[in-house]
Amino acid sequence: MKQILVALLAYSIFSTAQAATPLVISTLPSAPPHSWTQDGHFVGGSVEIVKRIFSEVNKDVTFITDRIIPFTRSLMGVENGSVDLIVPLYINKKRKDYADFSVPLYSSHQVVVVNKSNPLKFNNLKDLEGLRGATILGYTFGNSQSSDFIKQHPVTRVSSAKQLFEMLKRNRIDYFIYPLGPFRIELERTHYTDSFRSLPKPFFSAPLYLAISKKSPFAKQLPQVNQIIEKLKNDGTIDKILTEMEGKAIEFVTQQ
Repeated sequence: MKQILVALLAYSIFSTAQAATPLVISTLPSAPPHSWTQDGHFVGGSVEIVKRIFSEVNKDVTFITDRIIPFTRSLMGVENGSVDLIVPLYINKKRKDYADFSVPLYSSHQVVVVNKSNPLKFNNLKDLEGLRGATILGYTFGNSQSSDFIKQHPVTRVSSAKQLFEMLKRNRIDYFIYPLGPFRIELERTHYTDSFRSLPKPFFSAPLYLAISKKSPFAKQLPQVNQIIEKLKNDGTIDKILTEMEGKAIEFVTQQ
């Protein structure tokens, strides 16, 4: 009888382990309030939204958020299947070859950031011609005039927001392009509120998506994922999560 009980217990533990499917989440390491790293894990609004979605789709899922890698390697991970999903992400043709995209999660506005002493007015892309710009390595701007501009003009690619801020502070560039929400958080973190400003007209605006690797076992759950996203948008949950995480992001960065 004792042997039977031990066998049943072992089977129960094995079954539970088998049921808890790991979901490897990747995102931008430094783009609060959407995503940042804290205590060795990815956290932020986008991560919380993913957890909420997949907790409803699959009750037996373990969220893996401690594989902190640069954004470009995250994309490679989605392509080779070592990363299940990356969020948030713009759609482009190349990414659709290796990832399936959800319905839109929310919209993002990429803005032009300059020194406050710079009188630059940005009304169209011609206003940036001849100027030294920069943005984050791996950022894309869809199939748009903004994307064409980046390809055709000397826009430096760097790996972190810290580099962008330092380059602008030292006048090594005339402007940089960065998401509006994360820019506001970075201003709090770096105490550069009196030094930099974002220009009113966005450089690029577009929806952001959840991208699931075509090699991930979770790809087949995309129809359910889309249904839950629409529900969470309609009942205000996604906006609520983003608002809450903005407050947590400000608290986090001001303590650093």
